Amino acid sequence: MNRKSPKPLWGGVIICSHCGTNDPAGWRGLCHACLQAMDQHRTQGDWPVVSHLFTYQAEVREVIVKTKARGGHPEFIGCLEVFLNDPRTRDAALWCDAVSAAPPSFWTRIRGRPHLATELARAVAGRNRKKLVRVVPPVFWRFKKQSMKSSQSRGDEGLTKFRILLPGNFKRRRSVEDSARPLRVLLIDDVRTTGATLYSIFGAISAAVSEAQVRTLVFAAADGSRERAESRT
Repeated sequence: MNRKSPKPLWGGVIICSHCGTNDPAGWRGLCHACLQAMDQHRTQGDWPVVSHLFTYQAEVREVIVKTKARGGHPEFIGCLEVFLNDPRTRDAALWCDAVSAAPPSFWTRIRGRPHLATELARAVAGRNRKKLVRVVPPVFWRFKKQSMKSSQSRGDEGLTKFRILLPGNFKRRRSVEDSARPLRVLLIDDVRTTGATLYSIFGAISAAVSEAQVRTLVFAAADGSRERAESRT
């Protein structure tokens, strides 16, 4: 008896989620042309000396802005693949015991849209079997959009008080060899402008987890953004 060959899982046209071009690389979310354009703004250097993968300009900025505006799963695929396949992301994942993400704004939360930084953190934690540490902002945190704020008001975000929710058995699930050193938490964000928010989260995690060591990994950073302490004990 002749059996029919199985149908392919996906028989449609593969389209880049950013520019809409048909391209074989589109299954990763972005076509070759868009990936090459983003690579021109990829930073050089090893993590954690360099904590951001790209500079926030040109094609990188357009991809992130469009991803946030559309807020759908197809638009996130490209950014997730680029982020996860960078060697510095793998180095950071091997270093940490848990992963955390800078929280979404008020409007992102109230509209129920996916949040890029949260999706990046979940992807890193899932692929590397790491625990997730939740950062809970005040209810009306970032009620006003970042693009409408002055540089002074953005810097004031460093005064925000965040709550930290730790997963169950967070400390006890480490190996005996690792129990002698501080807990390592990798804090992930999509875009860093002033660095004030990340610095405030550093303090909140350190207060919630005694002797915690926190380091950051950011998808893209604006030119001239302040690099505060890259690690905190």
